Amino acid sequence: MYTHGHNDAAEELVGSIEREIERESGTKLKPVKDSLQVQQRASTGFGEIARTVLRTYPRRTLLGLALFIGQAFLYNAVYFTFALVLATFFGVRARSPGCTSSRWQWAV
Repeated sequence: MYTHGHNDAAEELVGSIEREIERESGTKLKPVKDSLQVQQRASTGFGEIARTVLRTYPRRTLLGLALFIGQAFLYNAVYFTFALVLATFFGVRARSPGCTSSRWQWAV
């Protein structure tokens, strides 16, 4: 929120979280003395996100991409060839893959 110029909304959000933690824990939070410098900008580009993720978490990025690509290929492989498998091995008509009659019974 700070990076997009919504300072008051960000302060209110953080304040509400701190008040809720104090209420739930029953203890007063200590004031923070550290500071953080935030640079405001209109938007964050994909290139900057990719550089940051690849630099900070290269192994996690590789794992995430591998899982995403693997899931996409497996999903497509199963569902795009489903009708072909039913027609070739189970004799289901090409016009009605997945059902054997007008009562929507699954082919077995």
